[in-house]
Amino acid sequence: MSENLIYTRIIASGNLIEEFTYEYPIVCKKTSHGGRKHFHEQASTKEEEHRKVSVKRAVTRLKRLLSANFRAKYNFITLTFSDDCSINVQNLQECKKEFDKFKKRVCRFLTKNGHNSNFKYIGVTEFQDAHNREAIHFHLVTDLPFIPQEKLQALWQNGGVWVKNCRSSVSTNHKISHYLSKGILDSRLNGHQRYMRSHNLVEPKVLYGREAEEFLAQTGIKNSQPEHSECYINNYQGKTVYRAYFIPNKIRRSQQ
Repeated sequence: MSENLIYTRIIASGNLIEEFTYEYPIVCKKTSHGGRKHFHEQASTKEEEHRKVSVKRAVTRLKRLLSANFRAKYNFITLTFSDDCSINVQNLQECKKEFDKFKKRVCRFLTKNGHNSNFKYIGVTEFQDAHNREAIHFHLVTDLPFIPQEKLQALWQNGGVWVKNCRSSVSTNHKISHYLSKGILDSRLNGHQRYMRSHNLVEPKVLYGREAEEFLAQTGIKNSQPEHSECYINNYQGKTVYRAYFIPNKIRRSQQ
């Protein structure tokens, strides 16, 4: 079993490129099957600490999925339950069943109207705490084609529907990701899915070492100003420098 010392990691999520440079190396061990196993994190043994780490990872993953899958534009949709709804609007299982029915009705509508029914979405559950109602509602980012709001409401069948059309950008994606993350952090979701997603989402690409350096050279982003940068101490890699870049669509297409 051989070892390679790696000091650079890249996570490419569509237009969002994140670079991590470490003081101490990640030890990359080649397995007997030819794959790679990277040793740079250890699981927490404390339940509360583990939960906090899991939530933080879920928030980060949500932001990367948004950047990787909705590069140009997307719809931000809110689905609410009305007061006279026939189900228990505080019960996660019942509300999730209604959301699944909504997806099926939307797919049938798209197929019937000549659209691809395999739409992408990322969604979170949130509780309405105003007036102690604690009613569940859903926030979604989707690539659905234009559907009139009144038609979406008819397909939802449980209450109100609000739609906002968004163009992908650093500021917009940050705001939407931050808004979505509020639901992920809710302790009432402990033991449940913290976010929902379609199965056709593109996963962020992770590169290490030489592959990461080659990717940076190909994109030319090392000569540009990062959108965000910070330096912090990692328990295992020591001083860690983080840089986040946002590459315009026309440049990303030329790299693919």
